[in-house]
Amino acid sequence: MEALDRALSTATLQIEEAQATARIWQTYSDILVSKSGFLYPVFTNEPEKTLYHNAMADKSTDASALYRGLLIQLNGIFEGYIRLLAGAVLDFKRTKVVSYADLEDTLRIEHVVSSAKILSHLKSGSVNGIRHDFETTKTNLGKCLTDAKDFKLNKEAFTLLMGNCTPGRLESLFESLGLPEPFQDKLAESKPLQRWADDKHKRRLASHVKEHLTFQIDTRNDIVHGNITKALTHQDFQNASSYFLALIQALNELVKDGLAEVEA
Repeated sequence: MEALDRALSTATLQIEEAQATARIWQTYSDILVSKSGFLYPVFTNEPEKTLYHNAMADKSTDASALYRGLLIQLNGIFEGYIRLLAGAVLDFKRTKVVSYADLEDTLRIEHVVSSAKILSHLKSGSVNGIRHDFETTKTNLGKCLTDAKDFKLNKEAFTLLMGNCTPGRLESLFESLGLPEPFQDKLAESKPLQRWADDKHKRRLASHVKEHLTFQIDTRNDIVHGNITKALTHQDFQNASSYFLALIQALNELVKDGLAEVEA
């Protein structure tokens, strides 16, 4: 599915950008700071010397400040990927039916319930502080409930109020979309995940992947909700970015295989 591949490509590029940012800081520390005695004499004019001197003035800055921000960014990238994945799946399922009634019961029920929850925010004009197009949500829901042939799904309804993508919420989302259970042994067949964990035991790896998602989200919440002194290292960030990159690749393959079975 092209839409799924685009979701994967977008998230991959975003994670790689975060990794590049971390590398820039690491390069600053590894080269500019540790080799300052060799580098400073190279600069022969005053503007260059001043620039280098100013850069060295920040050498004692705790890199944790950067890594805390990047870790929050990684969690946001994962949430964005899950939204795109859900949208791609819903678009795919829409193309396979003529009317709303033809969709699976679990999907239809979740669509109605989630759309209604969004509409409960109508008076405020926003959902969780973000402006929302309630008219489109109402129109789409109305066409679905009247079984109009030109119905459109409220794709955002499945993830807009989801919050952090905890394992439990991810499992519920996949169930409502008619997708395979995300943390099953099949997920652990993914080569990127096996390389990340250095483990090929399917049940153990699938359980580890699920537990590590909880760990990453807890760390993110700890930072966002006040622990701005939490120490994070370059290795912590590297592990987190490698994990999320491997996880989205594995989920992408799992979902594509699941949708392929529907088509068969």
